[in-house]
Amino acid sequence: MNIEQEYEKLYTHWFKEVNQLSLTELTQDLFNIYNNLIDTIIDYELLTEDAIEQEIFKRYQKAFTFLFEDLLEIRKRKIINASLSLQEIDLKLLYEAEKSLYQNIIASVKGFEKLKRLSTLSSKGILSDPMQTQVSEQNIPKERFSLGSDKGSELSHAIPTEKQVPQKNEILEEIQEEINYKLIRFLEDNSAIVGMDLLNYGPFKSEDIAYLPDKNAEILVNEKIAQYISIN
Repeated sequence: MNIEQEYEKLYTHWFKEVNQLSLTELTQDLFNIYNNLIDTIIDYELLTEDAIEQEIFKRYQKAFTFLFEDLLEIRKRKIINASLSLQEIDLKLLYEAEKSLYQNIIASVKGFEKLKRLSTLSSKGILSDPMQTQVSEQNIPKERFSLGSDKGSELSHAIPTEKQVPQKNEILEEIQEEINYKLIRFLEDNSAIVGMDLLNYGPFKSEDIAYLPDKNAEILVNEKIAQYISIN
């Protein structure tokens, strides 16, 4: 291993990430290379008693660790900012953990925007509760009908009926209809996750079988946490 060449590669990647707004490419394979490189350098024992060489090597160890950790932190901030504004990111630029971060934030933001409509209706008195869909007279301010029968009749037509008000179940069904699901078997224990359909899954034990949104399943399979189950 040529430590100077490896340092130059990592430094070049870090420098490019710092100095451009868009994400650089960091695939899972490249992430593994960097990660293994850091582990090797940290665990490496320098076979010399020369104090100067030892000091130089310690500085390389610190520099490698800083560059890698800072590279990941910069990328995380870029991904979070892009996700919150619903900007599209090419998944080929991300390693698996970043894909999961991006997809979960996107799903949460989209779900929030849809559910926010229910809260808005509730705050205006059209719904008594953002999770309820029944529209009744007590939800409608009486002063709106104090302008005369004709005006009141006109206003009553503008009030959403029960069928016109978005329901929570309908919103979730709309999200779920756009998602495909895959059957997987877990190869190891895994913590709970938020699916692309905004539902909570898990936690899971090794050998558990679950029916998950395809994007979540793909990430778990790529990370070798689970494997697909084919149904013949």
